[in-house]
Amino acid sequence: MTPKLFVAFAALVLLSALTFGQSDRNPKTEQPVCDRLAAVAPGAVETFQQATSAMDKGEFQQAIPLFKSVLQQAPRFTPAMRRLGASLAASGQLDEGLTYSRRALKIERSAENLASLAQVLAYPTPTTHGTDEQLRMALPLAKEAVEKYSGPDDASYLSLFAQLALVHQSLEDFRQATAALVQEHPELIGTHYFNAVRLAMASDWVASEREIKTAERMGLPHEVAEAFLA
Repeated sequence: MTPKLFVAFAALVLLSALTFGQSDRNPKTEQPVCDRLAAVAPGAVETFQQATSAMDKGEFQQAIPLFKSVLQQAPRFTPAMRRLGASLAASGQLDEGLTYSRRALKIERSAENLASLAQVLAYPTPTTHGTDEQLRMALPLAKEAVEKYSGPDDASYLSLFAQLALVHQSLEDFRQATAALVQEHPELIGTHYFNAVRLAMASDWVASEREIKTAERMGLPHEVAEAFLA
């Protein structure tokens, strides 16, 4: 298998087998968001928290009206806007979801809004990915999000960037994102999967096999590891 075909195969396996869902929210990042909302619409804070909790549990139909209620009280509050966009997309209402996600980015070009739009474009639901065009549009957004993010340690930005760089075979971006993940987030399955790909690209087969087996021990499905090694 040529290096180019191998990278394409690794990206295909990634799309079908690896997911990077919402982890537990970091109070250090979430509290300032709620404080921002409290400054303009204190009565909406509890509704926003309920909506976010529902979204994180995958209860998107419950989250959608709650986020809309928040925006009625705080129309330019972009955290509610981007989370509404993500919830709509995840529930199958992609066009409306993209409208809210793009509106949030237009109001505030933050790392969070960039990454959210990239996620909605590339992986609108937990089990599907976007079109080739949507994936292409998502990559520079994810890259800009990594460059702009300055908050507490959060692997999701680098993970999304590495994932999209691999899908698009943007190899230098992929190498850089993977190197950062290896240094900063060795606790993630995705880090070891990406590093196995990076090492295989460099023909370091022994180290690549070691990394994919590490990922398997951490929870990567056995059939995915076997397909990679084959």
